[in-house]
Amino acid sequence: MYDSISSSSILHFTSSIQSLSGILKDGFKIKYCLEYVPYKSNNGSLQYAFPMVCFCDIPINKAQTQMSNYGKYGFGLSRDWAIKMKMNPVLYIDSNSLVEASITELFHWSINHFNENPEHILNAKDVALRPLFNLFAFTKQFKGFNSFKNDPSFKFYDEREWRYVFTQYVQELDSDIVPLIPGKTYISNKDKYNQNLIDNYLIFTIEDIQHIIVETDQEIPEIMRILEDNIKCQDKSQLDILKTRILSVQRLISDF
Repeated sequence: MYDSISSSSILHFTSSIQSLSGILKDGFKIKYCLEYVPYKSNNGSLQYAFPMVCFCDIPINKAQTQMSNYGKYGFGLSRDWAIKMKMNPVLYIDSNSLVEASITELFHWSINHFNENPEHILNAKDVALRPLFNLFAFTKQFKGFNSFKNDPSFKFYDEREWRYVFTQYVQELDSDIVPLIPGKTYISNKDKYNQNLIDNYLIFTIEDIQHIIVETDQEIPEIMRILEDNIKCQDKSQLDILKTRILSVQRLISDF
């Protein structure tokens, strides 16, 4: 039998049952994430912040590392939902690869052709470099510095990340939301930029949920009550089925 390293669902982990409850009520919060882009310059690597929500494509019984890193509460959503929401797996790029060299060459040509400074571009909605930055939003270093873990040689490739990037919708909005922010600009005013995203969520339905994950068996009754308070459906059997999809990390570790 083929033992797939992919899953039929994508996982998102968070740090508390309160966060889990908030996601059930409102959806996933969209936040800016600061990322290195695959571009080499004389001044070193560039960073940009993109508005996104992150998931991973790992079978739930093999996701202990992700739980340890990001939290022991979470959701598994169907891959069909992910595709419908225009998500995509991250493209991992090694710093010595032909792919990075090619992107660097393309970026050099683009900024020279359009007379843009890559360190000062600030989100003009009609920026000529938008297609390239949309590509950057779905790229990540194969290995590099992980600020969350303070690890200088973290292998991001092991995370098998999928991303929902809000950039594609920002272009259609008349608002203060910007689709990309140079790293230094974002770091100097994180709260302001994320506040502009405060009313934007990634939404799902009860049918999209494949798993609900809590840390311990003792928290299962509490998450059941949260489901009853926050999930409104005409057919009670839908809620009953959803309750059967609750899993505890405690049980996963002991059983697998």
